Amino acid sequence: MAPAPSIPKAAFWMALSIASFLAMSVAGRATTAELNVFQVLELRSVIGFFILLPLVMMSGGFATMRTGRPLAHIARNVIHYT
Repeated sequence: MAPAPSIPKAAFWMALSIASFLAMSVAGRATTAELNVFQVLELRSVIGFFILLPLVMMSGGFATMRTGRPLAHIARNVIHYT
């Protein structure tokens, strides 16, 4: 049986996610004054990769992330960066 949902816990995580989105938005706006938008996106991707790398390695490595639709993911990322 699933545990009962906790409204205060859910509200905390929602507020934390909103705060992180806000911080990322403000930081992105501040960095575009000196960097190109593409450079900001690339930097965000590199930082995110290194943040997620330990989590991926602890959960079994890159083999656990294998997909049956690699072209769909490539197309999605191309659209995302254009």
